[in-house]
Amino acid sequence: MLTMIEQKVNILSPKVLKTADAVCFTSNGIIKSGGELVMGAGIAKQFRDRFELIAERFGALVKSQGNHVYFLKFMEPPNDVDYRMIWIVSFPTKHHWRNDSDLELIKQSANELMTQLNNAPFIKTVYLPRPGVGLGGLSWEKEVRPAIEKILDNRVIVTSL
Repeated sequence: MLTMIEQKVNILSPKVLKTADAVCFTSNGIIKSGGELVMGAGIAKQFRDRFELIAERFGALVKSQGNHVYFLKFMEPPNDVDYRMIWIVSFPTKHHWRNDSDLELIKQSANELMTQLNNAPFIKTVYLPRPGVGLGGLSWEKEVRPAIEKILDNRVIVTSL
C-alpha cells in the first residue's frame, strides 16, 4: 500500500484549490448556540473566513450526527472569473476547542477519511493540514505522523508551511 504524501504548501493557495478534489480543515465537536461549528482559530478560521456558511453547514452535521469526518461541496470563491465546486472535509482532532488534540480522535478521523474516500472513487486527491499540531499541541514527528502514516494512502497529501 502506498502511504500519504507530504508537501510544503498552503492548503488554501490557488495551486491547491485549482487541482485538489477535496481539502480538509481540522475541527472540533463544539457547536455554538446558533448552531454553528466553532471555527475561531487556526486553519478552521481560515476556512470559515473563505467559504460562506461553512460553520453553519458543518455545525448542523456535528449536532445531528456527532464529531466525525464529513464531506460537503462548496463553491470556491472566484479569483477574477475562475471558480469551481470543491469538496470541503472536516477532520476532527479535538473534542473541545479549548483542549489539546486527541491522538485517538485523529486516528479515528484518518480511518473515517479513508472509508469515505473508498466510497467516493471520483475523489482522487485530498489535501489535509498536519492534524493535531500547532494549536493542537501534538508533535508531528513523534506522535501524529507515526499514528496516521499507516492509515492514509497516497490520495491524501498532508500539508505544512
